[in-house]
Formats: sequence, structure tokens, C-alpha cells
Amino acid sequence: MTQRILIALTVVALLSLAAWWFQKAWLSTAPVPAAISPTDGARAPLAPSEIRTLAASETAEVDTGAGFRRLQAGEALNVDSVIRTTAGVVVLALGDNIQVEVSENSQFRLGELTQNLSRAKLEGGHLEARVHGGAASKLAIEVVGTDTVAEASEGDFAILRGEDAQVTVASRRGQVTVAAKGESVFVKEGEQSVVVPSKPPTIPEKIPGSLFLKLTKMPGKTQRAREFVVEGVTAPGAVVSVGGVQVSAPDGRFRATVPLEEGDNEIQLDARDALGRTAGHESAKVFVDSRAPEIKARVVW
Repeated sequence: MTQRILIALTVVALLSLAAWWFQKAWLSTAPVPAAISPTDGARAPLAPSEIRTLAASETAEVDTGAGFRRLQAGEALNVDSVIRTTAGVVVLALGDNIQVEVSENSQFRLGELTQNLSRAKLEGGHLEARVHGGAASKLAIEVVGTDTVAEASEGDFAILRGEDAQVTVASRRGQVTVAAKGESVFVKEGEQSVVVPSKPPTIPEKIPGSLFLKLTKMPGKTQRAREFVVEGVTAPGAVVSVGGVQVSAPDGRFRATVPLEEGDNEIQLDARDALGRTAGHESAKVFVDSRAPEIKARVVW
């Protein structure tokens, strides 16, 4: 009996030793997982040489952190650079698959720029963007003063921001997503969506075939009041400038109150839409004489 117990214990010990040896030998030959770098999966930022100025008008300016100065064509820019224009345009290349054209009287700020995702901000005015490369590249434009974001992976689109924070996004090619107030719409080729302050994007509609500007109310050529009201119609989503006062026309109708000076006033009227088209109207001339009329009377005793 004792001998059988000793034999059993010996067998168990031998089996345990064999299992230990096998496990050690297998682990020594098993592949060791590579250490995960903390930067794995992170998007590599674009180098300054990849953010290029393809074209710049003589009045274009840039602020790279030390104040505005003239922007030169061919100049490489850093992230967070701010571009502003008064006349002409600026064309930027963000890597190999994205180009942005900043129109006149506009301001644009670069942001997060990587090989896969580029974020930038339209602070005012108008821009056009061309995104190629499919899912490998994505451009998101935030519109300052609103929570509107326009985003596309493959397509050409344009954004117009009015001074009153109306935003119009139009697609020339492909599809662009427009989001605001927690809602989003898909704007397809040939469509546009309008975002007015505190409201979500409108249901996309066909871009008007042309831009027009018609007045339905104008003051007389001579008046005493030192302001006047202009009313009219234009293409939905356009922005109208009347004597330097800018108003938006989300549904195509607009109304502007314009201050006047004593004497002769010449009021220029023009409109711009999301595609960058412009339309003008014959300037209005108004003469203001706000002085009280002289009363001449003859007293007879």
C-alpha cells in the first residue's frame, strides 16, 4: 500500500515538472507583442512646407503671431496663421488634397491641419474649398460667431458669412455636411443651405440660376431725415450691402436702414451669393437738408 502511494506521488511530481518545463519552453519561443507607442494612431500635423500660399493679391495680409503684414505668393504658413483680404484673393494649399480660396473682404484662420483632417475658421466674408483624395482627406470649416460647421471629404463647396452671422453653404461638386444647433443636413451638388442665427440649417434647395438685385422701396431724392430705408429682393441666402450697411436675405427679401450725411449722398448697392457671384444696382443719390425751414412773414400794424 505504502509503495503504491509513493509511486503515485512520484508520477504526479514528474507530470508537474513536465508541465512546468513545457510552459517555460513555449513562452520563450512565443512572439512578444510590440510596445504601443503613445503617439500611435495620432494624426501627424502638416509641416509648414505643406501649408503653401499658391497665390496672393497685393493687398492680402497675414498674421503669424507678430501682427499683420503683407502676404507673399509662395510663402509657407504655420498653423493658426490668420489671412485677411481687402481686394483680390488668396489661394492656399493644405497638403496635397485640399485648396482654399479666400475671397476679397474676408478673413480666414488656419487651425488643426493633419494629413487626414484639416480644421479652419471663416471669420468673415467668403471662401471656396476644393477637397480631393476621398476618405483619406477631410476638411471642416467652422464659421466664427456661429456654431455652423461645413465638412467634406470629396467635393468643392463655398461658404458665405454675413455680418449678421447668416451663413450660406453651397456645393459645386460632391456632398458637404452642414451642421448647426445639433442638427445636420447633406448638401448635394448644385444645392445650398442657409443657417440663420439660433436656428438649424435649412433643408437644402437648388442654387438659384443667377443673382439679381431689385429694389421695392426707395426714398425720395430730397429729404430732411438723416437716414433712409431701402427694401428689395435678391437670391435667397445672398448678402446685400447698401451704402456700407450689410444685411442678409435668407429668403431673398432684405431691408436696410442707411445713415445719411447733410447734403449730397451717393448710395452704392450690391449683392453677393455663396458662389461668389455679385450683382450691382444703379447707385441712389439723395440730398439731405435737415435744417428747419425759414419762415418769412410780414407784420402789418
